[in-house]
Amino acid sequence: MIFLDTNIALYAAGGEHPLKVPCRRILQAAARRPGLFVTNAEVFQELFHVARRQSKPLTGPTPLSGLADVLGDSVLPLQGRDVLDAVDLGAARERGLSSRDLTHLAVMQRHGIGRIATADKDFDRAPDIERLDPARLAEWEDPAWFS
Repeated sequence: MIFLDTNIALYAAGGEHPLKVPCRRILQAAARRPGLFVTNAEVFQELFHVARRQSKPLTGPTPLSGLADVLGDSVLPLQGRDVLDAVDLGAARERGLSSRDLTHLAVMQRHGIGRIATADKDFDRAPDIERLDPARLAEWEDPAWFS
C-alpha cells in the first residue's frame, strides 16, 4: 500500500504547478487500483481546513471530494492511539515533522504501510519510510496502474 498525503490532492486540483500533472496521474492510478493507495481521516480534515482557511467553496468538486471519490473505502480511521503514538514518535526521533505528519506516520505504522506519496521532504527524515516524490513519478510509478 501507498499512503497519499494531503499535498497530492491539493496539487492535483490546484492551479498550474510543476506537480499538478504528476499528482493527477497518482490519483488516476489510485482510481484504477483500489486498495493500493490509501489515506486517513486526518488528510480529509487537512483538506477541509485548507478550504475553510482559503474561504473556498466546500460544495461541488473540491480536493476533498475528489480524493473521497477516488479512494472510496480506502480511508483509514484515525484512532486515539494513533495520536498518542504520534506523540511518542515526536519525542523519540521524528522531531522535524509536524504533528499532522507524525499522526500520518502513526497510522501508517499501525497498518504496516512503508511508502508515502508526498512532495513533503520532511518525510525523508522518517526512518523505515520510503517517500515517493511526485516530482520523480517516472522513477517509481508502475505502468500496470494505468492499464
